[in-house]
Amino acid sequence: MRPTAMFALALLLCLPSGLFADSHAYVLASGTPGSITPFNTATGTLVAAFFVPAGGYIMAVAPGTKQIWEVVASPDCICMGPWAINILDPKSGTTLATLPLSVNATALLFDAAGRFAYMSLGNGDLIKIDVASRRAIRAASLGGPGTYAGMVFSSDGSELFLVPSGTSEIRVIDSKSLTTIASIPVPPSIGSIFVFGSTLLVTNGSTLLYFDTTTLQQTNSAAVPSASGVFGVSPDGSKIYLSSNCCGGTPNTMEIVDFSSGEILVTQVFSNVDLLNLFLSPDAKQIVVASSPVLLVDPNTLATTKTVWSVGIPNSAAYLDPNNLLMLNYYTGGMMVIDQASAQVTDAFPLGLSPLSGEVADTSRDLVYVGGHYYQDGTPNVISAKSNRIVENLPVADGFAPVAIAGNQLYGIVSGGSLVYNLASGASVPLPPPVPPKSGQYVFETAGAVPPNGKTYWVPYGFMGGLSGVAIYSTATNSLVGGIPNLPAIYTVFSPDSSTAYIASPMLVAVFSTTTFQKTATFNYTTTFTSLALSPDGSILYATDEKTIYVLDAATGAEKQMFALPAAVKGTMALSPDGTTLFLTDSKTNTVDLFNTASGQATVVLVPYVPSGVVVLP
Repeated sequence: MRPTAMFALALLLCLPSGLFADSHAYVLASGTPGSITPFNTATGTLVAAFFVPAGGYIMAVAPGTKQIWEVVASPDCICMGPWAINILDPKSGTTLATLPLSVNATALLFDAAGRFAYMSLGNGDLIKIDVASRRAIRAASLGGPGTYAGMVFSSDGSELFLVPSGTSEIRVIDSKSLTTIASIPVPPSIGSIFVFGSTLLVTNGSTLLYFDTTTLQQTNSAAVPSASGVFGVSPDGSKIYLSSNCCGGTPNTMEIVDFSSGEILVTQVFSNVDLLNLFLSPDAKQIVVASSPVLLVDPNTLATTKTVWSVGIPNSAAYLDPNNLLMLNYYTGGMMVIDQASAQVTDAFPLGLSPLSGEVADTSRDLVYVGGHYYQDGTPNVISAKSNRIVENLPVADGFAPVAIAGNQLYGIVSGGSLVYNLASGASVPLPPPVPPKSGQYVFETAGAVPPNGKTYWVPYGFMGGLSGVAIYSTATNSLVGGIPNLPAIYTVFSPDSSTAYIASPMLVAVFSTTTFQKTATFNYTTTFTSLALSPDGSILYATDEKTIYVLDAATGAEKQMFALPAAVKGTMALSPDGTTLFLTDSKTNTVDLFNTASGQATVVLVPYVPSGVVVLP
């Protein structure tokens, strides 16, 4: 079919009051900066996270000023430049200053007074920075290139202990001049170093070594689990806290070791988290596992006392004050809220997941479910439309991209297939494959859809080799009840009465009965639609080919109107519940286009991060 009419498009700087009803669009943002989430260790609650400059992989808090020093690199890889230190305001995350670095940093710490920052670099250099002036005032070459297994102060702050990579020594550095004053020979492959009082604790393989910081002589040793690291000592000096975070099937464990004898008093296995960021609280009343999820652990029994919903996998953390631990995510997805009435971004907040590839609006609960396919976190977040923040986390393994909801069942894509998660019971079950795959074939499934009555789940599938179609599942039994073979489906929407399915396919829209699963019509076009939406009364089908919005008669497929886009877009489309506004994301220009469905007028809303999906809640 050819266009029958072309309507002029006006770009408005703002919309007249009352033009749109007051709904809110929730726009996914992939490829956003990192984020910091404050965690109150006293109450076991997370505070609203804030965005920070992308690529942060080390974080430390300066004593006194409480400024956050975040070491950043290329968002693609911490091994790539440019490298820098971003100095942030601890409340808002506002960047106060940026200090460029010539190479990547491997460790960062402050003296007790917060006057100086010490940083080891990947080329083997050690630098000393005056915090007040933010200038490097000392530098020393420790032999490189290389990184360092750890860097700690002596109890009085006069000396630094560090481990040059690839060496069999612990270097002792004068903290004022950065000159090397001694060397402690140790076996290779040091795991961690920790100072308590006059004792330097060193883990090496499955051995814990004790050294006197004055004489630099070894005073004791003890057998510990392989790949252990010291993360704390009780204030009375009676207990050493160790963790082992290994691979190859070895369980992650935490141990309490008697300080004087080296005897292991308690061992606890942790199967659901990585033990990479562990902190004994300053009052020693609890251990915090800054992971996904966040755990509070009893320091006497190592029993988990509280599990807190996920904020992604922190790669660094630091105490802001005795009760607040800041957790840094290197690379997070985000969400932006666009108010329909004002056509403005009213909020933006991190989600702690990246990449994000699934988003579902739950209008009955005023919630939005978001998740990421093939992401190691594998724990989708639940967003409240009341607070515009994460309120819950769904423990779904192996990555889960939610795409549709039917009652208490959330449907999504995971590891190439479909999975259903029961919101009431917390159980998740994989759906059977659409057709038995042949030897060597890999089945993949893409975003599915559920009609308003919630009786079926329609999901496109494909095989290596070109075979494709749509699988149809019963939501009552989660069994395969039908299918549409040989139809490369791009996007599916349903009529308000759930009787009809409209499936966008190359150069056409196929219309099917949702009861018989038989084709009832085919609308042919000279273009391919990438997204569809239906008016609330089911009479109008909106379609876009990312160049134009087509207003189609839902009964015949005839073109009624066309709305030209401000520019070619790359994104998805959603219709407001009242049918007056189309939201179209554009990842090319970081904008969301709001179209008045009656007039074709559009408002282009600039968003702070790359939009990748949109849903609308009343």
